[in-house]
Order: sequence, then C-alpha cells, then structure tokens
Amino acid sequence: QASMKKAPSGAIQQRFRSALRQAEHSCHEGANAFPGRGKAGPPISERGAREMERYVILGSGAAGKRAAEMIRKGKPDAEVLLISDEPDPFYFRPMLGEFLARGMKTEQIRSRDREKLEALGVRILTGVRATSVSAKKQEVALAGGDRIRFDRLLVATGRKTARPKMAGTDARGVVFLDALEDALKIAALAKGASSAVVVGSSIPALDV
Repeated sequence: QASMKKAPSGAIQQRFRSALRQAEHSCHEGANAFPGRGKAGPPISERGAREMERYVILGSGAAGKRAAEMIRKGKPDAEVLLISDEPDPFYFRPMLGEFLARGMKTEQIRSRDREKLEALGVRILTGVRATSVSAKKQEVALAGGDRIRFDRLLVATGRKTARPKMAGTDARGVVFLDALEDALKIAALAKGASSAVVVGSSIPALDV
C-alpha cells in the first residue's frame, strides 16, 4: 500500500455537505458517476477541486474487497473506489476448478460482495484495466485514457498463473485458468474435445 499525504483536517461537515451535492449532481448527469461498468467519470481536469480523501484499490480479489470494506468502516467520510479489469469479478475464485468439474452454472459461484460494498458506499469500477500508476502525481491511468486521482492507493491485483517459457502457450485451445472468463472458455472448448491435458497440481487443476 502506498501511503500518500492526507487530506487536511477540520471542516468535516462542510466537506460532507459538499460531497452530497457532488453525488446528487453525478446521479443526474449519469456519466459523471462511477456506476460500475466501464465508466470512470470525467477526467481530472474536468472535476475541479476535490475535497474528500480518496482511497483507490486496484484488484477485486478477497484482499481488495476486504480492504474496501475495512477502509469504509474506518474512514466513513472518505471516498473508496475499487477498480477491476474483470467485467464481473464478484464470484468465488477458489471454486473455478469445481465449477468446471461439476458443470456448475455461473450463478452457483457468484457472491453478494457487490451488493455489500455498494451498501457501504464503496464505488465500483469494473471492466477497466489500470495501465500505470504515478506516485508523484498521485494518479492511476486507465486503458480508456481517464486518470483517477488518489490520496492513498492499494494494489491488490493478486497473482496470475505462471506462463511456461515454451512454444505453443499462445495457441488456440490453450487457456490459463485465472478468472471466470477463462473457465467459461475451457468449458466451451471441452464440449467438442475428446481429450485434454491439465498442466499443474493446484487444487483447481486437480478438480478439473
């Protein structure tokens, strides 16, 4: 977690009322809010002065979601924004192997984390990839061109499956199981396959 300078103290009520006015305006404008699916709001240059302390979390795994919950509870007057490159990251990731082995439906492994976080006032931005972070400017650059300012940043993107250094790993039919989207690809490929090879001995691999 990169700890940046804190927002100035005092005038809490004034900041809160200002935040409410901004939120009401965002609800009317639609695109100025962070509704959650690919809309990052207007660029920083169009926002004007920002008074609320903002916590930005990159990653929607267990660590990122738990951090968002704890920050919101500990900092009720701060803005908390969770960013994920997955279009729908709210599911039980450890169950991906079982999801494939048992032919489960996606609804069976979904969680209620989105509803819980939104009820706490956490803003959620999904389907958008962060491309770079500037600690000096205190901003995150997104793939769509927008830049998100932060006071404090937590990078909780987790890990990805190790990519073997061998030819053919990018061939059609080779899938690395990291997310629900990958599991759905494997399920689709398996329908027309007579054999398959699983590389690895993790719990999801053994389940598959």
